[in-house]
Amino acid sequence: MGFAPSSALTASVSAETDAVNALLGANPTLALDYNGSPLLTDQRMSLFSWWFETNCRDAEKVGVHTYSLTRQSLAIKGITPADTQIILSKDIADTQKSDFFYRAKQNSLLLRKTDKPPFAEVLADFENDLDTLIQLAKKALSLCEAVLRDRTKAQTAAQKLTAIDNEILCSASKNAASLVFPTERQLEQEADSLPHDKALYSFYYSRLIYQKLQTAAKEYLSTLNLLKIQ
Repeated sequence: MGFAPSSALTASVSAETDAVNALLGANPTLALDYNGSPLLTDQRMSLFSWWFETNCRDAEKVGVHTYSLTRQSLAIKGITPADTQIILSKDIADTQKSDFFYRAKQNSLLLRKTDKPPFAEVLADFENDLDTLIQLAKKALSLCEAVLRDRTKAQTAAQKLTAIDNEILCSASKNAASLVFPTERQLEQEADSLPHDKALYSFYYSRLIYQKLQTAAKEYLSTLNLLKIQ
């Protein structure tokens, strides 16, 4: 995921460059719309898609179905496309409308009674995930630096780095990692300037990855703290 430049740099970046950076920095990918046609999306939008899919699935359990009036939008499980002309051509049915709103109100009350954690709790968990990433990245950076000072530590360090990678992938912080992890394009550009030492290159590259991961996670935490103050 891309990061917002500092105010000093922003002034010197054109609108076109900023737009390109915003697009590429979000790790764009192709998905499908309701017609089965390819649609450009990115990691940030996949987070919103997951939110809608989860909540629409929960609503379906209590009899509330969700429709999309745009077939060209991202296809999300649990949301069915509907033709606006068919909806508009239906006869006015006051009895059905009254029944619909009554059931909607009852379903709303049922949804409120579900054991969903409050937003503050979800936010706190996300912050903890980011903090976990920062600590794991710090440990990994320390291992990389130790090898770059003394290459005899390479084998032991490589095993420990693999363990850290697995810890991230098997923990709740993996979702946070997907949001803050640099794109392959960004890593390749940065890697061009790394020392070309075959024996140590993988550790230089690992150090680059964990530096980016740690910096991104810290920036997210900083942004969340600013939003709390506001």
